[in-house]
Amino acid sequence: MKSFGTGLCMFLCGILLGGCIIHLGGRNAGHPPPPPKEDLSDANYRVRVGDTLSIRCLEDMKVDIQQTISQEGELDLAYVNRVKVTGKTIHEIKELLAKTYEDAGYFVKPHFNITVIAYKPRLIYISGMSSSGTRPVEFAPTEGITFAKAIRTAGGISPRGNPRSIMLTRDETQTVDGVQKTVRKQYHINYKRILYDNDDDFPLAENDLIHIEEDWF
Repeated sequence: MKSFGTGLCMFLCGILLGGCIIHLGGRNAGHPPPPPKEDLSDANYRVRVGDTLSIRCLEDMKVDIQQTISQEGELDLAYVNRVKVTGKTIHEIKELLAKTYEDAGYFVKPHFNITVIAYKPRLIYISGMSSSGTRPVEFAPTEGITFAKAIRTAGGISPRGNPRSIMLTRDETQTVDGVQKTVRKQYHINYKRILYDNDDDFPLAENDLIHIEEDWF
């Protein structure tokens, strides 16, 4: 009986120790896929409302501006007033300005140097039991933001929040029967595993929603 009891004790200890090891090395099941990296190169980037552009006209310094694109998607330019530029690449904006000034009779084949000097911040959203309540969190597209950093930026989790139960909601593009569709997906994240159990932090996508559940225990 003594040897049986000793063996049973070792067996149970082995299970507990094994479970402990599994817990420490555990991972959140079903992390969201990495978001596509935003292409900020001049060749491919399409400007947005809130981006700030620097425009220099080689023919006339009075046309030079440094301006943030308005809510209407426009820039206010010398001589020709407002021009809508949102959704266009830098190359397309150069062509648009050249045509606009030519059509207005100011220049013949003008040349422009255009750069994006500041990008509008992207947003993710925190709701539920964060220390600062429901709020958007800004991040620079040149830097990105991770799940853990977003929660820290929002002030962390309130004493009533449950770090083991956080819901991440994301709109993802999927191809279904050859047709691209936007699908809303949810991921259950255990934040404590990221903090203490060597789970991987991960990057967020623009407009992700993080909802921190209340801890009822």
